[in-house]
Amino acid sequence: PPLPAGEYTVVPSHSTYNFEPPSETVELGPQVSLTFTAVRTYSISGYVRDGATPIEDVTITVGDQEATTDTNGFYMVTGLDAGAHTVEPSAPGYGFVPSLQQINLQADTTNVNFTAVGLLSISGRIRTEAGQGVSNVVVRAGNRTGVSGPTGDYTITQVPSRLQTVTPALFGYSFTPPSFTITPVQDENGIDFTAFPSFQVSGRVLNTSNSLGASAVTLTLRTNAPAGPPPPGSSPVILLSVT
Repeated sequence: PPLPAGEYTVVPSHSTYNFEPPSETVELGPQVSLTFTAVRTYSISGYVRDGATPIEDVTITVGDQEATTDTNGFYMVTGLDAGAHTVEPSAPGYGFVPSLQQINLQADTTNVNFTAVGLLSISGRIRTEAGQGVSNVVVRAGNRTGVSGPTGDYTITQVPSRLQTVTPALFGYSFTPPSFTITPVQDENGIDFTAFPSFQVSGRVLNTSNSLGASAVTLTLRTNAPAGPPPPGSSPVILLSVT
């Protein structure tokens, strides 16, 4: 429709083109003719993973353009002119392999992928209540693990600066605390656990009428220990479901 006289800014746009100039400001009165040159643009995309684990919230920078990886570790940077570009990932607590990639962009380019490597560590010691080190405890933080040595000391390496739940595990033992939650901002030391023996009760419940196994029976195991607070991490009543 006809426009009233006055000053206007004209901005062309298209999902796969940039324009030169990007905009024009005109004073409408007599008829005005404008010319824009369309330049085809392209995209660069790929994934950021730590092993098989996708890494989200990684910033991917290409010149003055940025994108952020999603929950699948996927990113896409659009609106790029043809030619040489440097693709560089960044995120707190991570290094990347490779640290950057050079792309000569002549078409939409996929699979510009990076491997994320955590830069921090979590360490501590696992001991009995008597203070004796417990070895061979597998301590997990995310998809990283460490194993305690003869003194009970463990170290988990390549940990990123993101929320981690540190959990020890060794057959025949329970731990206090059962786990520890931390967001490392540096190499974190002193994440210690106390180990104590834990046991299980198993068996079979028979139906006397036919000597077959009885299903859906609940057995209650109660402690005969003197009254008082239970040992750390233990429970005075354990319910056993038999099927």
